[in-house]
Amino acid sequence: VEAHEEPKKEPKLVFSEAVEEEIENIVLYLQKHKYKATNSYRNIAINLLKENKKTYAKLHDDPIWTELQPILIEASKHIELHHDTDDIKEAFAEEYAAFNRGIVAEVVKIKEPLKEEKTLTEKIDSILIHPLYGIPIFLFLMWGLFQLTFVLGAVPMDWIDAFFGWMGDAVGATISNDAVRSLVVDGLIAGVGAVVLFTPNIIILFVGIALLESTGYMSRVAFLLDGFFHKFGLHGQSFIPLVTGFGCSIPAYMSARILKNDRDRLLTLFIISFMSCGARLPVYVLFAGAFFSESIAGNVLFAIYISG
Repeated sequence: VEAHEEPKKEPKLVFSEAVEEEIENIVLYLQKHKYKATNSYRNIAINLLKENKKTYAKLHDDPIWTELQPILIEASKHIELHHDTDDIKEAFAEEYAAFNRGIVAEVVKIKEPLKEEKTLTEKIDSILIHPLYGIPIFLFLMWGLFQLTFVLGAVPMDWIDAFFGWMGDAVGATISNDAVRSLVVDGLIAGVGAVVLFTPNIIILFVGIALLESTGYMSRVAFLLDGFFHKFGLHGQSFIPLVTGFGCSIPAYMSARILKNDRDRLLTLFIISFMSCGARLPVYVLFAGAFFSESIAGNVLFAIYISG
């Protein structure tokens, strides 16, 4: 009987902190101006944030609307930014989904399945995408790849250098005119040899990067760097267009369309232009090999690559 006589409490939907903050601001504003309504101030605030047409129509002709409208605009922007979207309805859909998940977690008991032994892939993933030493492993692998590029490439480079040296001597011996001999030997043969000389480095580097991509490691790095990118105001998905930018800028620009937020999309597009695309990489390899010794050329290329 006592329970029946108690005043009925309005069922309350609990939203995230950002949404609750904006609801409270609107409720306080309505209370301050003593707005008369049959519905509760909280429900009115929620309907306004959800852009309910009936609630909008009732308040639009009220004198308080002039001051209330800017408050609603700022509140919507805050909620959209919190949910990383530009659609307020999508933001509230995520809020309701989160609320439902919370209810299920509170009232439904799920028996834990028997723990299965981790597969080899899962064991490797637990190491490679570990939040603490996942990034150092990634940096070490990239550094190792660049070092390997010049260490392994040194052997065929010596062969190519010796071959073009022999060819220059052989061809030069058959040409009596000094000017023509200089043009052919020092210009044509030496020039072609200088370019071909770095072909092994380029091949080794691209094979290594292709191997990392084909094993799925690069996609795991996108997950790994999500928290790191958030510190710079970017979404973890931004890593995918940025990594694509290492191959070619054009598909990188196209892949930036996967980002939902306009701000993230625009910022990522600007950064892509600074990434070292595949067309620039052979030039970096050539300059690193030409101006730096074999022992530090890999470190120089690594520094250029990581810094974009």
